[in-house]
Amino acid sequence: MYQDGVVHEFISPESLLDLDFKKPVYVLVDRLAVSEEAKSRLTDSVEICYREGHRRGDCAIHCGLDRRAGVAERLNFNERFECKNDGTIYQEPEPRLFSFNNPYGACPRCQGFGNTIDFDLNLVVPDPSKSLDDGAIEPWTKPRFRQLLNEAKVCGRNHKEFPAIFLGDT
Repeated sequence: MYQDGVVHEFISPESLLDLDFKKPVYVLVDRLAVSEEAKSRLTDSVEICYREGHRRGDCAIHCGLDRRAGVAERLNFNERFECKNDGTIYQEPEPRLFSFNNPYGACPRCQGFGNTIDFDLNLVVPDPSKSLDDGAIEPWTKPRFRQLLNEAKVCGRNHKEFPAIFLGDT
């Protein structure tokens, strides 16, 4: 076991009492000095780390012989698509994510069409102090949409005050 630059030998269960399990605890796979002869041993150790560590491995590099002096550099190796700063895990890229024509790759707002249908309520009702008869709803003042105003008036016949309703009151 390895924690805070200190190797804890797992000789007996009592030796685990020195570990603080509130902090990260690492399994020490190998210790070696860098040399040309150690290349295959290093490769085997990294493969073991990836296999047993769920495609993740950390490497602590110490300078000099005194390991208690602290870790000079820590390298994190990972095959997942994640941010090294905050740990956010991203979906593995695949071709369908890059296709605008596929729901997986489409923009969630426009759904791949490139346009959105929105309206600005301030443009639809530019002056809330006007009544419906006075043209409170701007599109209904145009000849093309006047039929909608007439239909609204027919639906509101039972309410004598309907043409005088002010949108600012709601």
